[in-house]
Amino acid sequence: MKKLVFSLFVLLVSAPAWAQSTLTNAQHNVTLTVPTGWESDSQNDERAAFNLRHTDHSQIEVIGNDLLTAEVSTVFFRHFHETLQASQFMAAGQEDKTVGDVSGTETVYRFDHSNATLKVAVFQFVRGTTAWLVILYSQEDVFDAHVAEFRSVISGLAFQG
Repeated sequence: MKKLVFSLFVLLVSAPAWAQSTLTNAQHNVTLTVPTGWESDSQNDERAAFNLRHTDHSQIEVIGNDLLTAEVSTVFFRHFHETLQASQFMAAGQEDKTVGDVSGTETVYRFDHSNATLKVAVFQFVRGTTAWLVILYSQEDVFDAHVAEFRSVISGLAFQG
Protein backbone atom coordinates (compact mmCIF):
# COMPACT_ATOMS: atom_id res chain seq x y z
CA MET A 1 0.00 0.00 0.00
CA LYS A 2 2.86 2.39 0.82
CA LYS A 3 4.33 1.77 -2.64
CA LEU A 4 0.99 2.57 -4.25
CA VAL A 5 0.61 5.80 -2.27
CA PHE A 6 4.19 6.78 -3.07
CA SER A 7 3.64 6.02 -6.78
CA LEU A 8 0.48 8.13 -6.81
CA PHE A 9 2.35 10.94 -5.05
CA VAL A 10 5.11 10.83 -7.69
CA LEU A 11 2.51 10.91 -10.48
CA LEU A 12 0.70 13.87 -8.92
CA VAL A 13 3.91 15.81 -8.37
CA SER A 14 4.98 15.29 -11.98
CA ALA A 15 1.49 15.90 -13.45
CA PRO A 16 2.07 19.61 -14.24
CA ALA A 17 4.78 18.58 -16.68
CA TRP A 18 2.14 16.61 -18.59
CA ALA A 19 -0.17 19.61 -18.81
CA GLN A 20 2.03 21.28 -21.40
CA SER A 21 3.40 19.66 -24.51
CA THR A 22 6.82 20.23 -25.99
CA LEU A 23 7.46 20.64 -29.70
CA THR A 24 10.78 20.34 -31.52
CA ASN A 25 11.80 21.78 -34.86
CA ALA A 26 14.73 19.73 -36.16
CA GLN A 27 15.59 22.18 -38.94
CA HIS A 28 16.44 24.93 -36.46
CA ASN A 29 17.34 22.71 -33.45
CA VAL A 30 14.83 24.49 -31.24
CA THR A 31 12.26 23.27 -28.75
CA LEU A 32 9.16 25.10 -27.57
CA THR A 33 6.85 24.46 -24.64
CA VAL A 34 3.26 25.03 -25.69
CA PRO A 35 1.43 27.33 -23.23
CA THR A 36 -1.66 25.96 -21.53
CA GLY A 37 -4.77 26.57 -23.63
CA TRP A 38 -2.83 26.58 -26.90
CA GLU A 39 -2.28 23.73 -29.35
CA SER A 40 0.02 23.07 -32.24
CA ASP A 41 -1.47 23.67 -35.64
CA SER A 42 -0.24 20.68 -37.61
CA GLN A 43 -1.28 22.36 -40.87
CA ASN A 44 1.11 25.27 -40.44
CA ASP A 45 2.74 26.81 -43.46
CA GLU A 46 6.26 25.89 -44.51
CA ARG A 47 7.85 29.11 -43.27
CA ALA A 48 6.91 28.60 -39.61
CA ALA A 49 9.02 26.59 -37.19
CA PHE A 50 5.95 26.49 -34.92
CA ASN A 51 2.37 27.58 -35.31
CA LEU A 52 0.12 27.62 -32.23
CA ARG A 53 -3.61 28.28 -32.10
CA HIS A 54 -5.96 29.21 -29.29
CA THR A 55 -9.67 28.40 -29.23
CA ASP A 56 -10.49 32.13 -29.51
CA HIS A 57 -8.78 32.14 -32.94
CA SER A 58 -5.59 33.79 -31.69
CA GLN A 59 -2.35 32.51 -33.16
CA ILE A 60 1.33 32.51 -32.22
CA GLU A 61 3.74 31.87 -35.04
CA VAL A 62 7.50 31.31 -34.66
CA ILE A 63 9.54 31.82 -37.81
CA GLY A 64 13.26 31.14 -38.15
CA ASN A 65 15.02 32.33 -41.28
CA ASP A 66 18.56 31.12 -41.92
CA LEU A 67 20.80 33.90 -43.21
CA LEU A 68 24.17 33.99 -44.90
CA THR A 69 25.37 36.37 -42.19
CA ALA A 70 23.67 37.91 -39.15
CA GLU A 71 23.99 41.38 -40.73
CA VAL A 72 21.45 40.41 -43.43
CA SER A 73 18.75 40.19 -40.73
CA THR A 74 17.89 43.87 -41.14
CA VAL A 75 16.72 43.17 -44.71
CA PHE A 76 14.59 40.21 -43.57
CA PHE A 77 13.01 42.16 -40.70
CA ARG A 78 12.43 45.27 -42.81
CA HIS A 79 10.72 43.21 -45.53
CA PHE A 80 8.42 41.55 -42.97
CA HIS A 81 7.37 44.91 -41.44
CA GLU A 82 6.92 46.54 -44.86
CA THR A 83 4.62 43.68 -45.87
CA LEU A 84 2.45 44.24 -42.79
CA GLN A 85 2.31 47.98 -43.40
CA ALA A 86 1.47 47.48 -47.09
CA SER A 87 -1.51 45.40 -45.88
CA GLN A 88 -2.80 48.39 -43.86
CA PHE A 89 -1.44 47.29 -40.47
CA MET A 90 -0.61 50.43 -38.50
CA ALA A 91 2.35 50.41 -36.09
CA ALA A 92 1.10 51.26 -32.60
CA GLY A 93 4.46 51.12 -30.83
CA GLN A 94 7.96 49.70 -30.93
CA GLU A 95 10.59 49.13 -28.27
CA ASP A 96 13.76 47.19 -27.62
CA LYS A 97 13.23 44.71 -24.83
CA THR A 98 14.55 41.58 -23.23
CA VAL A 99 12.18 38.67 -22.69
CA GLY A 100 13.80 36.04 -20.50
CA ASP A 101 17.30 35.71 -21.93
CA VAL A 102 16.29 36.91 -25.40
CA SER A 103 16.99 40.50 -26.44
CA GLY A 104 15.21 41.93 -29.44
CA THR A 105 12.67 44.46 -30.66
CA GLU A 106 8.92 44.26 -30.13
CA THR A 107 6.52 46.05 -32.46
CA VAL A 108 2.74 46.15 -31.99
CA TYR A 109 0.38 46.71 -34.93
CA ARG A 110 -3.35 47.37 -35.25
CA PHE A 111 -5.59 46.47 -38.14
CA ASP A 112 -9.18 47.70 -38.29
CA HIS A 113 -11.63 46.06 -40.68
CA SER A 114 -15.38 45.41 -40.67
CA ASN A 115 -15.92 46.67 -37.11
CA ALA A 116 -13.18 44.41 -35.73
CA THR A 117 -9.68 45.24 -34.59
CA LEU A 118 -6.82 42.79 -34.88
CA LYS A 119 -3.63 43.39 -32.90
CA VAL A 120 -0.33 41.87 -33.85
CA ALA A 121 2.78 41.77 -31.66
CA VAL A 122 6.05 41.01 -33.44
CA PHE A 123 9.19 40.17 -31.48
CA GLN A 124 12.33 39.97 -33.61
CA PHE A 125 15.81 38.81 -32.67
CA VAL A 126 18.89 37.19 -34.14
CA ARG A 127 20.57 34.09 -32.80
CA GLY A 128 23.74 33.10 -34.64
CA THR A 129 22.90 33.41 -38.32
CA THR A 130 19.17 32.87 -37.88
CA ALA A 131 16.68 35.74 -37.82
CA TRP A 132 13.68 34.95 -35.60
CA LEU A 133 10.17 36.37 -35.55
CA VAL A 134 7.66 35.44 -32.86
CA ILE A 135 4.25 36.83 -33.80
CA LEU A 136 1.00 37.02 -31.85
CA TYR A 137 -2.17 37.59 -33.90
CA SER A 138 -5.24 38.28 -31.77
CA GLN A 139 -8.52 40.16 -31.63
CA GLU A 140 -8.07 43.35 -29.65
CA ASP A 141 -10.48 42.28 -26.89
CA VAL A 142 -8.34 39.23 -25.94
CA PHE A 143 -4.90 40.54 -26.94
CA ASP A 144 -3.83 41.63 -23.43
CA ALA A 145 -4.83 38.22 -22.05
CA HIS A 146 -2.38 36.53 -24.46
CA VAL A 147 0.65 38.79 -24.11
CA ALA A 148 2.05 36.81 -21.16
CA GLU A 149 1.70 33.56 -23.14
CA PHE A 150 3.36 35.23 -26.14
CA ARG A 151 6.30 36.25 -23.97
CA SER A 152 6.48 32.78 -22.38
CA VAL A 153 6.90 31.33 -25.88
CA ILE A 154 9.78 33.74 -26.54
CA SER A 155 11.54 33.12 -23.22
CA GLY A 156 10.88 29.38 -23.44
CA LEU A 157 12.54 28.78 -26.80
CA ALA A 158 15.30 26.27 -26.10
CA PHE A 159 18.04 26.21 -28.70
CA GLN A 160 20.27 23.13 -28.97
CA GLY A 161 23.73 23.39 -30.39
